[in-house]
Amino acid sequence: MSRSVYFFGNGSADGTRDMKTMLGGKGANLAEMTNLGVPVPPGFTIAAHRCVSYLADGLVDDAFRTEVECALTRLEEVSGKRFGDASTPHHAVGATRPTVNSELFCALRHGHITPRWDIARFDGHTVHSTDGTQADCDGS
Repeated sequence: MSRSVYFFGNGSADGTRDMKTMLGGKGANLAEMTNLGVPVPPGFTIAAHRCVSYLADGLVDDAFRTEVECALTRLEEVSGKRFGDASTPHHAVGATRPTVNSELFCALRHGHITPRWDIARFDGHTVHSTDGTQADCDGS
């Protein structure tokens, strides 16, 4: 399998703006801003193909786990902070916010979809929840 984790921070990035298909728009733009010298907090992007694969089968193989562990170690080195160390927290509580695709946000806002937190599995365009319900997500 191809590479799955792309680091950015400390003035350099593994990715570029031309990698939107691989990193998604946000990942490619974070890489580009880092490469341009814009002060971006260090981090890493997981490649789109890996996210799609995980959503399809829910599996995390050893090679991917190792890539993520290496990226976390590099993040600790660059930031001078360690995950799980209460004396040097990475983020203040509430400082990070999840992002939502604008199309998804619009559908949520207008009541076209209902958020469900416990997804059991994906089957094509059908999302199965742990409460036994299912919903079709055809992207339209």
